[in-house]
Amino acid sequence: MAKQDDDLKLQRLRARLKTAIAEAPTRLTQRYIAEQTGVSDQAVGGWLRTGRIDKKHFRTLARLTGKPLSYFHGEDLASPADVVEGEVPSDEMRPSTDTLRAALVVTERVLDRTKVAVPAEQRAELVLAVYDLILEGQGVSQAERTVSRMLRVLGGATVTD
Repeated sequence: MAKQDDDLKLQRLRARLKTAIAEAPTRLTQRYIAEQTGVSDQAVGGWLRTGRIDKKHFRTLARLTGKPLSYFHGEDLASPADVVEGEVPSDEMRPSTDTLRAALVVTERVLDRTKVAVPAEQRAELVLAVYDLILEGQGVSQAERTVSRMLRVLGGATVTD
């Protein structure tokens, strides 16, 4: 059962990777992706054939393809346009509840400590950025410090840590 789950995850990641490259804002070659990620052309070809890829390359792939980091982790956040009225997004389109909760808590905690007024739309973007930081493996504490520094720089706020 676990092998089937792993195989399914690899198939999904392979499909996501191919789709992301095909939909990228600029044409991406295997050679260019290899140069940007610091691997060989053959390694990139292997990713596309097998779906086996080290997560450390996700950030670069997200930058190159214009997809959010969560896309490569298989945790896309469904946009309102993706959801048909009355339907619940599939598990594949639903974010990890624990990770999303942590991102919300971190964002609210940082905003409560700063003097930066953040409109609702930008607040949502900030939550998604924190979500990506946590998915990337920074952990909640490091994500909180990173966001605090970013807000301090952007808003000239005083953060009381």
